[in-house]
Amino acid sequence: MIDVDRECLLQFTKRAWNRPWLKRSELWAMDSDPSVLTMIRNIQPLMRELDPKINKILYPNVAHDAATVKHLIGRFNGRQGLYALQTGPGFTQRLGLPPFRPLAQRVLAFAENYESD
Repeated sequence: MIDVDRECLLQFTKRAWNRPWLKRSELWAMDSDPSVLTMIRNIQPLMRELDPKINKILYPNVAHDAATVKHLIGRFNGRQGLYALQTGPGFTQRLGLPPFRPLAQRVLAFAENYESD
């Protein structure tokens, strides 16, 4: 199991930031270095609450993006194949195939099942 160096954490917590997940008094009270796994388990409940808020900040246009992907899928009448976005100039004499980025299956599944709030 991997442990975190308490001395390093104590140095990190010297600043007067409000960190409910990392208290200096708890670090001082420990008689050994904390386990990374234990720290992850302790933060999971907070992350479950924060995840929707973080997603709204990171992906403010998620409804539009999902609609765009649904539209792309709809253009092919449900046929299976490679769904991708072109990332550069189109076909040229030198370039037989334009550069593209395939859409991940999880992106396609997310867009297909997305329902706005």
